[in-house]
Amino acid sequence: MNRIALLIAATVLAAGCATEVPRMKNETSYERYQPYIGSPIDHFTAFRFDGWEAVGRNQVVVWTSINEAYLLTVWDTCHDLNFAQNIGLTSSGHTVSKFENLHVGADTCPIQEIRPVDIRSYKKDRAALREKK
Repeated sequence: MNRIALLIAATVLAAGCATEVPRMKNETSYERYQPYIGSPIDHFTAFRFDGWEAVGRNQVVVWTSINEAYLLTVWDTCHDLNFAQNIGLTSSGHTVSKFENLHVGADTCPIQEIRPVDIRSYKKDRAALREKK
């Protein structure tokens, strides 16, 4: 029951809710996050999802709080991720692991890898870049 409830909640909360982050000239979404991506982990706990952003053909950053985010890499079978308006994410007891799935439209996309993103450092550096402009 928790798995279905979280999937529904994630879909509803994430509908049209991709986190908008300023880009620097000629910078891709993934390149913005790359210096802040940590080592792979097996799972993370999430009681809610605050937003998401597709950062590659098979990668998405999901925000679980204002200062906590994770880069999820899914299998290459997830064809519509870059065009998604909303996503769903399965979990078991509020735990998202590599055995869970990302749902994008009709696609079920198994998670291949999870990496934490150092959002505090990311925000600090982005603010400093904006001030220099």
